[in-house]
Amino acid sequence: MLNHTLTPLPLEPRHLQLLALRADGHSMARSAATLRRTPATLYNHASECNRRLGVPTVEAAVHVCYLAQLLPRPDLAEFTLDLGWEDLELWRLLATGATTAHLSHALDLSVSTITLRTKDLRQRTLCTSRPQLVSRGWSHGVLHDSLVRMASGRTVLLPPVPPAGGTPFVWAPQAIPAGSSS
Repeated sequence: MLNHTLTPLPLEPRHLQLLALRADGHSMARSAATLRRTPATLYNHASECNRRLGVPTVEAAVHVCYLAQLLPRPDLAEFTLDLGWEDLELWRLLATGATTAHLSHALDLSVSTITLRTKDLRQRTLCTSRPQLVSRGWSHGVLHDSLVRMASGRTVLLPPVPPAGGTPFVWAPQAIPAGSSS
């Protein structure tokens, strides 16, 4: 049985605001203007989000926030794109924090092909950024609650459901190394 750890929420409101804007397709510059901060400050916030969540990319941070329901999940929408398994796997791996090199190895494609396929997937889904691609993946059901194994091999532990009428708790996503048993 997995050990669920309840700890203080690791992300501050400013972190969640930034991730919500990035998930909506805002660039870092546009997010900075919206939040009235400098882009350098927001890059620091993004790095801090990744560090606190234990993920390497903003895409993975958005995905973990949807898993943990720290950000409101996008509404489900009809999925009409005809994508092959490689594109779907690329989409899933991006959400779990895979780097371009990892994607290249996992899909047995060159780095330049991965870059082109990612750009094509963003264009086909009308996304302006990779974090927005994660959001779109959730809205189309490509990404979901069962996708908890990150590209690093670590597994995100989801919070237990509190009992009806029970005291709500604040949860921080925890990760355990691959192969560990709790």
